[in-house]
Amino acid sequence: MLIKLLPFVGIALLFACEEPEIAEKKVAEIDEYFDVEGLLASNAEELLRREVKMAKIASFDGEVEKTVVRLDSAAIIRELDVFRDADINKPEFSESYIKEVKEENGLQVITYVAEDKEDLNVNYLKVYLNAEAEEVERLEALFSNRNILYNSTRLLKVEYGEVKGVRLPMGYTIEGVQKMIFSEPAKYAIKAEFEY
Repeated sequence: MLIKLLPFVGIALLFACEEPEIAEKKVAEIDEYFDVEGLLASNAEELLRREVKMAKIASFDGEVEKTVVRLDSAAIIRELDVFRDADINKPEFSESYIKEVKEENGLQVITYVAEDKEDLNVNYLKVYLNAEAEEVERLEALFSNRNILYNSTRLLKVEYGEVKGVRLPMGYTIEGVQKMIFSEPAKYAIKAEFEY
């Protein structure tokens, strides 16, 4: 019996050896859009150096929950993962977004709008920059996901400010609607504030 399994084990090992190369290709990056991932990596480093708390208010379909937690390294990564969905700087999104730049209330606003909103979960990404210092003041992204059974949209906003000379996220809001087939839409909202 063991002899019969050896070819399958050999094939499995062969594929296992090739897996890192495939994974390496998946993390290939482009430099076409704003570097959300780089910003989040920088934020995570700075947040880990501080004893940060987070106050969060979440409501779902009228029910409200309030929490205050001290963020350890795992919690910081979990919180920043919410923003990673807005990272469109990936090879599969190359030439999928149209870039628009304008001035608004003294800020430079860079907007990446999806050419095909039906196929892309991120409908748009807006980056608000302090034009003089070229520092991020706010990120905003609109997400949507539609299929025959499920429809959802959510708007994510992240506000930045200065903490002892370092630009850090001050808080974020998420507002969304989920609708399953044959059911009423359910609204939810999350408001979180980092306490430094």
